[in-house]
Amino acid sequence: MAVNVTQSDFQQLVRIVQRQPAFTSEVQRRNLVTLAFGIGGRAEIILAQLDLSGNPMNATITLVNFLLQYGQVERGVAALGVLIDQLLANMGLGDDADFLADVITRYKLVDKPVMMPLAIPFSPVPVAGSGDKYVFISYARPERAIAEQVEAYLKAASFRTFRDTTDIRTGDLWDMKIENALGEATHMVLLLSAASMPYRKEVYREWFSFDQQRKPLLPLYLQDCTLHSRLSAINYIDARKNLATALQKLVNDLI
Repeated sequence: MAVNVTQSDFQQLVRIVQRQPAFTSEVQRRNLVTLAFGIGGRAEIILAQLDLSGNPMNATITLVNFLLQYGQVERGVAALGVLIDQLLANMGLGDDADFLADVITRYKLVDKPVMMPLAIPFSPVPVAGSGDKYVFISYARPERAIAEQVEAYLKAASFRTFRDTTDIRTGDLWDMKIENALGEATHMVLLLSAASMPYRKEVYREWFSFDQQRKPLLPLYLQDCTLHSRLSAINYIDARKNLATALQKLVNDLI
């Protein structure tokens, strides 16, 4: 079913999207769609039907119109919501981010709420011996704000980290970068929420691959959710009430 938005919201969406750095050239636009919808499969179907050449304004109108007509990519997740979510993952705070988050909520583009950042009163001091630990951060997109905080905290403690939107650059082969990081990482921090559990496809693929390699999984429990049966047997760090305390424990467990 198509998504209907007001003309003023449509115009504001177009203005915001077309001025993003990732929308400057046709190659960048196609990479953005691929990163949002996943390499192969749906991304290829969408790109095969779109002409994203020309100036940013026309390309944006074409893409937004198409995604509005496309409707849902899966139950409770609209195609436009997937694109907005990807844009938000690369934006800082500000009026544009507030507008995009509001559009997701008002038009119910994603049936699971975006998890906003929690207060962290301080950053850790660098930890001796942390340089030999490479931490893969696995999360569902609605958790992106928390994932960014986890990443920043671990980096401040001198851990090497991998998070998709930070470490996958324009022109990179998305799937290959993920596979390489899963193979090289020594530890995984897995963010547990209603968005990621129990069978979110991308998250499941990542933690299951890590578990099969018998490498350490450190689940960070952000929100009440139904855990996959395998994960219910692994001790998690409860971050539902105090993220700062949970991150301190996470660093201690990584040492």
